Amino acid sequence: MDPFDFDDILDLEQNAYQVGLNAGTNHGKTLGYNEGFTLGVKTGFSYGLLLGKYLAWATIWLAYYEKLEPSDRILSNLKKLISLINTTPLENEFGSDIDKHFKLIQTKYKTLTANINSDIFPEKPVDISY
Repeated sequence: MDPFDFDDILDLEQNAYQVGLNAGTNHGKTLGYNEGFTLGVKTGFSYGLLLGKYLAWATIWLAYYEKLEPSDRILSNLKKLISLINTTPLENEFGSDIDKHFKLIQTKYKTLTANINSDIFPEKPVDISY
């Protein structure tokens, strides 16, 4: 048996490379998870704010138009918008396309604002008593 084992010396660079790669991969996973979590919270919060705005807008206009009895088209579109908002997936499950669902809500909202001629809440308060 040879007292000098040159295999360890020859593999020194490869071993150091492998240790650095493993440490960097683990550190990158941790940082990626933290960055993804922060981005997810920020995006989810902005989606929640917009959905709340759309829901409040649709609820107020629905109560307003139910008292006026306008065309069935506006009422059905308002109900459809509220239904889309209420069925929004709250978790990013496999197979659920949240962005596609959100685009449907935005499209319905834009269509209704064109039909109602308003992108803001009604100026006069509406009695919404249940």
